[in-house]
Amino acid sequence: MMKFKKKHYTPQVDEMDCGVAALSMILKFYGFEHTLASLRVVARTDMEGTAALGIKRAAEQF
Repeated sequence: MMKFKKKHYTPQVDEMDCGVAALSMILKFYGFEHTLASLRVVARTDMEGTAALGIKRAAEQF
């Protein structure tokens, strides 16, 4: 079982960042560093948040 350490933790800036913050933590575990802002663009986050499909497509790009 994989465990996340505190160095992988990414805090949410606001409620819309839930999905991209989770994606950021997964990417950090595998050695990729990206800002939440850049992940929001890739995942096409809008004022309502990010759809699961947006997170999936963003993850596939990495």
